[in-house]
Amino acid sequence: MRLLLMQIRPQKDLLKTKPAVLKNAASAPSGIILFAKQPGKTSFSSLFTVKHALDTTKVGHTGTLDSFAQGLMVVLSGSMTRLVPYITAFDKTYEAVIEFGSETDTLDPTGSVIKTAPLPDAASLTNAISKFRGELDQKPPLYSAIHVDGKRASDVAVKGGTVDIPSRKITVCSSDILEFRSENGEVIPLAETAYVHLPVKYAHVRFHVSKGTYIRSLARDIADACGSAGHLAGLLRTSVGSFSLADAAGAGLLRPFSIESVLEENAELAHKELADTEKEARPKAVRTPDDTELTLRREVVSKMKGMSRNVARECGLTPVTLKKKYEDVYFNGRPLRHGMFDSVECFRHPDKQETSEKATDNCAAVFTEDGHFSGVISVHGNRVSYQYVVHRAKTAAMKVFSWEEILDAYKDNNNSIRSYFKDGSALTIGGFDGPHAGHMKLFDAVIEHAAYVEAETGRRLKKGVVTFRQPPHSVCTPENFQGDVSTLALKTDLFALKGFDFVIVIDFSSDFSRMKGNDFLSILKDCCSMQFAAAGVDFRCGHKLDTGVAELSAFARQNGFQFQVVDDVTYNGKRISSSLIRTCVQTGKMKEAEMLLGRPYTVDVRNIACEIRNELHCLLQIANGDVRQILPPVGVYTVKATSAGARTCNTVLHVDSSLLRLEIPPEWSDSGIEKIEFTTLVS
Repeated sequence: MRLLLMQIRPQKDLLKTKPAVLKNAASAPSGIILFAKQPGKTSFSSLFTVKHALDTTKVGHTGTLDSFAQGLMVVLSGSMTRLVPYITAFDKTYEAVIEFGSETDTLDPTGSVIKTAPLPDAASLTNAISKFRGELDQKPPLYSAIHVDGKRASDVAVKGGTVDIPSRKITVCSSDILEFRSENGEVIPLAETAYVHLPVKYAHVRFHVSKGTYIRSLARDIADACGSAGHLAGLLRTSVGSFSLADAAGAGLLRPFSIESVLEENAELAHKELADTEKEARPKAVRTPDDTELTLRREVVSKMKGMSRNVARECGLTPVTLKKKYEDVYFNGRPLRHGMFDSVECFRHPDKQETSEKATDNCAAVFTEDGHFSGVISVHGNRVSYQYVVHRAKTAAMKVFSWEEILDAYKDNNNSIRSYFKDGSALTIGGFDGPHAGHMKLFDAVIEHAAYVEAETGRRLKKGVVTFRQPPHSVCTPENFQGDVSTLALKTDLFALKGFDFVIVIDFSSDFSRMKGNDFLSILKDCCSMQFAAAGVDFRCGHKLDTGVAELSAFARQNGFQFQVVDDVTYNGKRISSSLIRTCVQTGKMKEAEMLLGRPYTVDVRNIACEIRNELHCLLQIANGDVRQILPPVGVYTVKATSAGARTCNTVLHVDSSLLRLEIPPEWSDSGIEKIEFTTLVS
């Protein structure tokens, strides 16, 4: 399947829905949201969209932006709010438009002018900017969130008072001039000496700075250094650590940042403030989200990142794995030691000492062997300490229904199934033999739609997959079938990991093959209260494949549910498919198969008879013919084996024409082996 997620248009009834009451903190989804703040809004009011998108009040940001400013805010929700102090410490990059000739009390366009001075010339301004690099002493603005003697400086300033704010050490890693403009708006060429004495009214500058740096103060100090006065006319935050504005929800709503766009926005905001002042006496209407706001909320949901090893690195934390046998020790708060984790030794490196100033240095994000983010620890020499612990959420087990049970419910003989689906369902349909990168986008479409509906209405759709126990073509043309890419057990493991609530398993048969596509869909709509379906562009079902995307789309319109077409995904110019993965495995291209699947190729051996040999070393032998899945060519492969107790080990698998011979630890000789993940070919 080609994969292109098309925008889902909200149903009319959703647009008319009253704003839902936000859930309490205990039910907050946990994640990181990169959010693009719009100019003219406070940081607090900007979180309104995130709170309503996630249907929670438990959100926090890692650094405010003034109301006139715009750009990246890193927002955390749920248990991830505990990461605020780590991300707050990151360097940041900004683009600033500095206006010269006047200084305001707030050092931004919202303040009153308190000082005027001649404009600087291009040469002196260029020289001044070049000196504001490296470690500097900076005096923060009076209008700031800094507390002095227990009072916020800006609160004192608003009441007409003054506060002596001490200078602080900051670092300006770089300051790059992007553009100068004269008072009449003409561009002043930076590289031509004939223009060095022209007066500069506006400068567009990019800064890369350390935590705690005020760009408003930089604007003031740069102007002072060249005998002028200045304040910020506009500010855009483009990155926080490794997080980029380009990846943020709402980034597409921002205008390209330039001197012209800043001046236009300031004029528009001033006009809007005047209009809002005139409306203050009028009764306030209930705020109803418009289409732009609804689209932005969906984008927040779709772009929220859960904690993974890559996200941990982006947060400046080293990911480590908690060994399974020590999970009870860890989650019960008992003393920690190095041996409980697989890679704590990395903290013994000389550059990971207690003298480091970064909040994340010597800190690690803890993951269980099955990938659950479990909190943060700190490591100092031989001492391992808790920072905080994230316990596993208690979730209901994924339900597995047979097609016969669904038919029984359709005939009104099983009311418990109808009751299970009383709030509706969102699902996708397919064989999913070896769920690959293309299938993952289908799964994400279902999960994202269900999350959107829950955020907007409070109604929780059941998320599910309709699939087959065996690929239909293995039943229809067994003589041409080369073997499964995955087993049903492997597929259902993956569905549960993705967060699906249910799976409907169809045993493909001659009777089922005679069912018309419309009848099949009607049963799902009736029994499962289907509210949303996602399918690939090549989707077909029903007798003689009588129902494709066009027919499914028409059925959705007629029956009042939403349908989303998901386009194909390609890899190196080829459409990703189970057939392509099958070819890769059979030709020994295990790394390419892993790229297509999004995970190592895995053979399920949990229900296969095996024999243990112990002559020289512990060998587990499996007859090739007992494995229904396809196998790579004869050779020796490095693999990861998983036992019935969820223990894992990296080992070697010998594949020959009749046997699989797996080297396992002697202590595993009485354990059942469940899965073998292929990594590389040794010989």
